[in-house]
Amino acid sequence: MRRVVESAVAAEDVGGDAIRVPGDSDLGSEVARNLTVLAAARAAAAALQFAAFAIVASHLGPELLGVYTFAIAMVALFRLIPTFGFEQIVPRDIAQRPELEASLVPNVLYVRVLLALLAYVALGMSLVAIGYEPRARDAALLAGFALVLVAGETLRASLAIRLRLGWSAAADLAEATVVLIGAVLLVSAGSGISSFIVLYVVAKAVNVALVMIGGAWVASYRWRPQPAMWWPAIRHAAPLAAAALVIALYYRLDMVVLARLAPAEEVGQYGLALKFLDAAVLLTAVLMSVLQPVLARAVVEGRAVLQRRYGTSVHLTAVLATLIAVAGAMTAWRIVPELPGLGAYEGAGVALTLLAPAAGIILVATVVQGTLLAGRLERRVLWISLAGLAVNIALIAVLIPAYSYVGAAVATSLTELALIVLSLRATRTLGVRWPREKLGRLTLAAVVLAAALALGYLVHPFLQLTLGVVAFAAALLVFRVLERSEIGVVLRRTT
Repeated sequence: MRRVVESAVAAEDVGGDAIRVPGDSDLGSEVARNLTVLAAARAAAAALQFAAFAIVASHLGPELLGVYTFAIAMVALFRLIPTFGFEQIVPRDIAQRPELEASLVPNVLYVRVLLALLAYVALGMSLVAIGYEPRARDAALLAGFALVLVAGETLRASLAIRLRLGWSAAADLAEATVVLIGAVLLVSAGSGISSFIVLYVVAKAVNVALVMIGGAWVASYRWRPQPAMWWPAIRHAAPLAAAALVIALYYRLDMVVLARLAPAEEVGQYGLALKFLDAAVLLTAVLMSVLQPVLARAVVEGRAVLQRRYGTSVHLTAVLATLIAVAGAMTAWRIVPELPGLGAYEGAGVALTLLAPAAGIILVATVVQGTLLAGRLERRVLWISLAGLAVNIALIAVLIPAYSYVGAAVATSLTELALIVLSLRATRTLGVRWPREKLGRLTLAAVVLAAALALGYLVHPFLQLTLGVVAFAAALLVFRVLERSEIGVVLRRTT
């Protein structure tokens, strides 16, 4: 793709606003500020969306919630066709070659519109061929209208590369607000499942509209289509697209298989558990929105800079991952049924207990694989993903028929474990390694967390979780697992 894109850019003046990369002395504060803003907004958005989901779950009940979550899962699976790896490729290429932006972003958007139409056709054909029940099929086809919205997210690259992520934060908050208000209104009106799926599509449209406005505000594009760029763009992103498709398969395949083999009520239990797991994926999106351009620049700045930024990113992520994995595994089965309106979802709590380790692993693995992508090792990521898919298919074939959603949860966690091991081994190609200096201290903090949570079985689950979090935070300080200067140090250029 680069030869074609570069020749097209060379024939024209570079348009749009110049990408002003912060000076090295400002980079740490810029990253920290954007990460804080985006994390706070995503946290607020996640809270609003979870509140909305809890309202919907309580209103629909496990059976209809199973249909709803299946429809969303199918869209999430087929959205990988219009996504096609561009969410990682476009910010990386712009970070390393800013002059590509004006022509690259619009033409990738056009490609993604065409791929979205193809994805909708493929969704419909799959629903008929596999033989899902009519209400599940209709729900998925209705939710599928959100596929075309993926194209508009291309402009998010211009926001990310300038560290102007306030627009993304506002878009996420707007989507969550629409979902919550809409859910309350629809429940008050006694609406059926179709109305909630329409609400899902409308909320996504609001998010993408704000992203496109923000992208057009900070950058200028050449909107004239250049079809000569389209096929090279697809070919360039194909390895990563294939890897993303494989990842989506093993991330959603359990739901697809479960919906075909198990009653809708059990699908609903697992669907609610996956909603919690999605929160971990949301955190990874926050992290990589900020870290992807930083890691991409570190690759060209030298191995020492890359090791420093990678090492601190992985370490800080591992701290959060430890809290999520241990606390989730020890408390989720008690907490979920205690949440307002979710008394009928004890099975979701059990599934979430088994999924909690996967949530922690996903956080770390995303940073590791993001580093591989920054180093242009898309093909390596593809092979890792294929290995993960093979493991997942084997586990699903054995566990879901025998243990239903419990088997699906175990299969997911074991697959994520295999993936993180393979991903960490692959980083040796870039000459970077896991920061083992503080691994022992983090292990001690995890032991303290587990001990506090074990004592907490004598009290209410919410108090148990609070005790665990407080004990873990204290252990991080006592054992010096975290240092205030870490982020600033990791982002300074090596002299």
